Amino acid sequence: MTSQEGKTALITGSYGGLGTQFVNIHASHGGDLILVGRNAKKLADQQKEARRK
Repeated sequence: MTSQEGKTALITGSYGGLGTQFVNIHASHGGDLILVGRNAKKLADQQKEARRK
């Protein structure tokens, strides 16, 4: 996959199933993310993990 640097992805339902995989892929290639979900704690945890990657 090519670099996603400078690109932003909006991912809804980001902390479950396919959403998690899309987050991991995009983050690992340097892209910015907008994460959307109903559970604030899960989003915060996922944000920390994505920043780490």
